[in-house]
Amino acid sequence: VVEGFASVWWLWQHGCQDVVALMGNSASEKQGDLIHELLGPDGRLWILSDADPGGEQCARSIFTAVAPRNFVRWLKLEQGQPTDISPDEFSEILAQI
Repeated sequence: VVEGFASVWWLWQHGCQDVVALMGNSASEKQGDLIHELLGPDGRLWILSDADPGGEQCARSIFTAVAPRNFVRWLKLEQGQPTDISPDEFSEILAQI
C-alpha cells in the first residue's frame, strides 16, 4: 500500500504489480475492510509510504485499520517517496520482506 497513484505507477513499472494507493495519507475503516477482503485472512500487507509526517500518518492509519486482522509491515524510507528510489534500492527494500 502506498499513498498516491504516482507510486503505484512506479512500483508497477518495476515489477510490483500487487499494489494499491490510499489516495491520501489516511486509511478509512472502509479502506481497511476492502484491503482485508483482498488479502484474505492469511494475507500479508506491506506499507511503502512517503518519508514525511504524512507518510507516518498513512502507515499508522493502515496499522489501525488492517493490523488487527492481517500481518502488516512498514517498509520505512529514510527520505523521499517511493518514486525517488532507484530500481536497485527497491530490490534491496523487497529483500527485507
